[in-house]
Amino acid sequence: MTLFSAIGAAQMPGPEAHVEAMKKFAFLAGEWKGEGWVEMIPGQRHEYEQTERVEFRQRGTIVSIVGQGKDKATGQLEHDAFAMLWFDPAKGQYGMTSWVFPGRRGSFEIRPEGDGFEWGMKSGPATIRYRMKLTAEGVWHETGEMMVEGQNWRRFLEFKVRRVK
Repeated sequence: MTLFSAIGAAQMPGPEAHVEAMKKFAFLAGEWKGEGWVEMIPGQRHEYEQTERVEFRQRGTIVSIVGQGKDKATGQLEHDAFAMLWFDPAKGQYGMTSWVFPGRRGSFEIRPEGDGFEWGMKSGPATIRYRMKLTAEGVWHETGEMMVEGQNWRRFLEFKVRRVK
């Protein structure tokens, strides 16, 4: 077992490549608060208070994100998510694994784009994409859109949060 660990370690790039690559997400670090809405079924929009807590882990090689949304009408926690972002130097790609209550999990390629990022997935006949952008005013603006085959993109989620810490 030690031999396999030594061979694997010899083929892995040093941590500097990971740390440098993850600096693309440095603008996210901190606590964020704001508001948003979700409308999975057209005409049934729910407004919520959103928080995001972003921290660098493992000496800067992983970013953890905890996102929570409380329904404005009831105060009940409606969205509870945890995600980890990382860089794979062998593939030259960024990845994200996320968990959403109650136990839904997915792993996705994430594409940094300037002061933001994008990721998406297929879900049955629908394609879903999320886009995050830091605005010139320092607002984390995130949207979620879906397209069912043969139809136009429809926004089903949007939130705007500002850094509080």
